[in-house]
Amino acid sequence: MSHTHVEFSRPPARSQHFTTSSPDKFAKEKREILEAADLSRKGAIDARIEHVVEHLNARPQYYTTSSCSGRTVLLSQDSSGDTVRKKGCVWLNVSHELLGQGELVSPL
Repeated sequence: MSHTHVEFSRPPARSQHFTTSSPDKFAKEKREILEAADLSRKGAIDARIEHVVEHLNARPQYYTTSSCSGRTVLLSQDSSGDTVRKKGCVWLNVSHELLGQGELVSPL
């Protein structure tokens, strides 16, 4: 069974804390974010989930720039910290497919 995680943003509900321009600010932010360059390592949306991203981004109250149809990452990094970070590490294997033991062990 596969699961899909899509992060999304939505404009704040109108309340005493937000002015009537909040939806306009959200629309401007959405436009700027979606027009900006994709700075992810892959540089594109995963093809298998592209229709979901397009569906969300077509709605005025949502947008997403984060999409992955499912990924396994085998990485190497400096052992000085306890936190695993994608930035600054070496990706030994990246796959969106089921991997066999050999595919996980061979990069090591």
